Amino acid sequence: PKSRRTLVSHLSLGRILLGPLDAPKGALAQFQRYLKRGGPLTEQALVGKAHALKALGRRSEEIRAWKQLRTQFPDSLHTAEARRRLSQP
Repeated sequence: PKSRRTLVSHLSLGRILLGPLDAPKGALAQFQRYLKRGGPLTEQALVGKAHALKALGRRSEEIRAWKQLRTQFPDSLHTAEARRRLSQP
């Protein structure tokens, strides 16, 4: 359970749940599990978390996730998306 493979599997499962299975609540749980332990894919987990929160209509939490991404990863490839989402009402 504490292996690196298990950690990465949370991110992979989150992406599957968010995308093809259209299960944002389950996806959010997986991204949060990854973020709780942290790892080299934290940036991707934050993006997934923000997308899951958007799908769930939890705007204030989505905003916090995008802000966290911009703070932790100011040179992220997702900065433009974060900026766009943060500028929307």
